[in-house]
Amino acid sequence: MSFRNAYPPRKQVAGDGVSDANSRRRSSSSSIFVGSSYLMKGKYLSMLFLLINLLGLLQYRGVMNRTLREITMHNESSNGHERESAGIPSQLLPRHTSSSSSNISKTILHSQNREQQQQHNDISRIATSTKTNSTTSGKFAYAFLLGGASSPMASSDYRGELYSVVAAAHSLRRSGSKADMVLMVQMSSRTNFTGLPLLDETILYKMNIRIVYLPKFSDPKLENFYALMMEKFRILLLDEYDRVMYLDADVMPKCNLDYIMEMSYRGDLLKENVILAYRIEPAAGGFFVLKPNASDYTKIVEIITETERKSLELPYPHWDPRVGWGHVITAEDRWKSTHFINNDTNWTWHGATADQGLLYYWTKYYKQSVSIINRHEVEQWGAETQNGDLQLLRTDSRTLMEHGCKRIRRVPTWGNASPYKEFVHFTGPNKPWYRNRTFLEESIQKDTISEQGQWYWLLKDALLKTGLYDQVPLDFINIKTQPAVGRAPTFGQRTVYMRRKAQLGWKQYENDFTTTQNEESADTRRWAYTFLLGGARPKSGGTEWAGGLYSVVAATHHLRKLGSRADVVLLVQITAKSPHQNLPELEEEILQKMDIKVVYIPKFANSKMECFYSLMMEKFRILNLTEYSRVMYLDYDVMPTCNLDYLFDLSDPLPGLPSSNTDDTTNTTLRLKENIILSYQSEPSSGGIFVLKPNATDFNHIQRIIHEKEVKSLELPYPHFDHNVGWGHIITKPDYWKDVRGHVNVNGNWTWYGVEADQGLLYYWTKYVKKSVSIVTRADVEQWDEDDWDIDANGTLVLRQKQQYDQDFTPTIEKNALKDYGCPVTHFLPVPYNDFFHMTGRAKPWYQKRAQLYTDCKDKDRQCNIQRKWYKLLNEALVSIEMLDRVSWDFLGSRESTQVGHAPSLEQIAHYIYAKKERNWNQYEYKKEESR
Repeated sequence: MSFRNAYPPRKQVAGDGVSDANSRRRSSSSSIFVGSSYLMKGKYLSMLFLLINLLGLLQYRGVMNRTLREITMHNESSNGHERESAGIPSQLLPRHTSSSSSNISKTILHSQNREQQQQHNDISRIATSTKTNSTTSGKFAYAFLLGGASSPMASSDYRGELYSVVAAAHSLRRSGSKADMVLMVQMSSRTNFTGLPLLDETILYKMNIRIVYLPKFSDPKLENFYALMMEKFRILLLDEYDRVMYLDADVMPKCNLDYIMEMSYRGDLLKENVILAYRIEPAAGGFFVLKPNASDYTKIVEIITETERKSLELPYPHWDPRVGWGHVITAEDRWKSTHFINNDTNWTWHGATADQGLLYYWTKYYKQSVSIINRHEVEQWGAETQNGDLQLLRTDSRTLMEHGCKRIRRVPTWGNASPYKEFVHFTGPNKPWYRNRTFLEESIQKDTISEQGQWYWLLKDALLKTGLYDQVPLDFINIKTQPAVGRAPTFGQRTVYMRRKAQLGWKQYENDFTTTQNEESADTRRWAYTFLLGGARPKSGGTEWAGGLYSVVAATHHLRKLGSRADVVLLVQITAKSPHQNLPELEEEILQKMDIKVVYIPKFANSKMECFYSLMMEKFRILNLTEYSRVMYLDYDVMPTCNLDYLFDLSDPLPGLPSSNTDDTTNTTLRLKENIILSYQSEPSSGGIFVLKPNATDFNHIQRIIHEKEVKSLELPYPHFDHNVGWGHIITKPDYWKDVRGHVNVNGNWTWYGVEADQGLLYYWTKYVKKSVSIVTRADVEQWDEDDWDIDANGTLVLRQKQQYDQDFTPTIEKNALKDYGCPVTHFLPVPYNDFFHMTGRAKPWYQKRAQLYTDCKDKDRQCNIQRKWYKLLNEALVSIEMLDRVSWDFLGSRESTQVGHAPSLEQIAHYIYAKKERNWNQYEYKKEESR
């Protein structure tokens, strides 16, 4: 899934939630998409459509009837013992407090040109919704549900549903709704992210849509469409409201639907619970009204658990179509749908095993108080007689037509029936975000806008009013990815879910396994991206350091746009040739406004000490950043193309999550070690991107390793490096090192690129000293830990044989481990290589002239596109902090060599070590690091 979104700056949210209650009216004149195919016009095509649905229903019922005999035989042989009482989830619906909203900075609202404004006005005249002038006497809410959200995730994209909720809320507010909007969000169990990206949260905040984060499932086998549908009933916990209307995320209201909740609240025309019969089911799970009550939620969870327990005692498909969710339907009480009247007494309709069956049972047979809308009729069911039995009290005809949105035209299939004509359910492939963007743009230019076009216009209009339109690329449109939870409930997924839930003791949420079950555990993790800028020459006219500094600004802006919650730290080392101790005031002000923490490190004593090798050793100062639990180092010429926080999250997970030592290890959550390195083109560890766990003692330890290696190197002949011992360990079979191209070196030599510098030390430190590292090599992850090693009689570190006669040791290798993380794979690069671009050599954008950075690129020229994107991001960053006009841009177009050079060389290292020895092994101008 792509997260290349434009986020607002972090310090302030400009404006309040969008309120469009006084917007102009609009008349809606389009066809409604229903079912899984486009609307067929004409008498005969409609009959054919109904016949197809009938055949599908008969086939479904055939499966049920075949299992009914088996279930009856099973029940007759059952001993009828009492079932154990159902377990209830320990956590009810948590309130959301966004930690990021206080850290959102001012958004730059880009003005629209006259042509765009005219287009906006023309569409407004067509699309202004009908307002319903009603005086509400209760407190109401619309609730939506978004499940399986990963931030980020490559295999699915939740943003179509999320932005559909934005469009729906905007439509309701434009048409005069006074109700609150609530979005229940459940993050995927496959990610350790606990919230949506910053841009998404900001848009929801500015749209005045309340976010309620639900507990995550504890295991991927629990995460499917069936399980998510059961989460709908959490609206019963929203008891601050008198009525709550649930709408699926792919439902688009055409007008103000408050009147349904108002009529239910008054109680004269509608009951406290309202459901809609639909095409082939008596209760649609995508549109219903309930009266919230926390005790009712507890009870419905008991019903769900008890039914699932009983289901596992039945033969496959583990469903009793006669009893359903707990009631035998009599012949006088046949369920009805809009297209098949007096269908059956068995629980065999679409979704009967999931939410659409439970909803029907809960409202009609358990609560015994429901209004069932079926086209123009409303059946009023209750137990208001003296004997207390459920009865059909009355049937009202055309009641809702008198109170609905009268200016909404009749539509095919539903005619003038309210509320059917007043919303569109974009089911199956008809979702607007599955369409081509060009098609949607063209549709809003037509005199008669299609319903998909209306959705697109509503979304664009909502984003315009939030001030974020220019920052949302809408790149999720036309991406037909499979939702993380699937598209419909099936017998198979329900079976997998129930069996896994039973294995876990009928617990399903992450917080069911924590010790503090009634309180959310505080997330004390802190992460940072850290860059290093060396050889800086303030007020000297040098350009390379300035290019690197502004590259850090662009990368920081992009990471925050993509939703990163991590801090950004820039380690700065002023060149020994400069009399200055700090960066120029302009650059310091830019970094301060960008909320980039600057850490000045000691200057080298003289130019002999200042080289590429010595600067690379400064990278390991990130071990001193002990205020963070994980730090990712990035070279300043690395451009993230995706939010890389998922690497932090996988290395530094929240405590209390289920461990992988379960009976099923095929679906456990991936964990990475405290240190993460990436193999690269010809080396097993890239010095341009890696993750370490900070520890001040470790920094002192690694300084001793550097010193000892340099002292010993002078005892060796030129080039003063032992390729057998390397940084302190002889690599012997079956140990090996591997580069990203798959080349495996089993000869034990330290011979890769950069082995004498940071890329050798990094490999030695993480694998042989800390003995805890995840090594990413293309799509696979090697997991190395202390259990892999032994100390032999000579005190040498050797690989431990995992079996007595095993001579071929292999580490734990996670295949395709990161495929569910990162951004959509492009250029055939697996995650995480796909999620950044290392602008090495001449690829650096600041080597280009400013005019070149304006020109278009060939479609498949990734380097050119990255350079243009870098320039665009840098402009956006400077605009966001109001510094664009103060930057001279004179650092562009020059390929001036840096003070430290472009790569470590053997001659450079030798000169440095000799010079360092002359100064009694002290390379700095000051012995101690300056105060931070």
